[in-house]
Amino acid sequence: MTSRGRQRDYYYRQLDLLSPGLRQRYERTYGERYSCAVPHASRLYHLCETLCQRHGIVTRLPLYASPQAEQLRLL
Repeated sequence: MTSRGRQRDYYYRQLDLLSPGLRQRYERTYGERYSCAVPHASRLYHLCETLCQRHGIVTRLPLYASPQAEQLRLL
């Protein structure tokens, strides 16, 4: 998660609306940081990859090669 100025403001407004009191906890924990670490990020990433593969969800797009570059390669 990243938290730029307007994103942070919006997120905190939503916290105030949906979970009163939680904003103060976030502010104490993360302050004005731009980003925060995700506990177990690697494990979550691998779980997501596994589930996407199982259900046929594409997580990466192939690199773009212009038709002209492909024609030149064939020469």
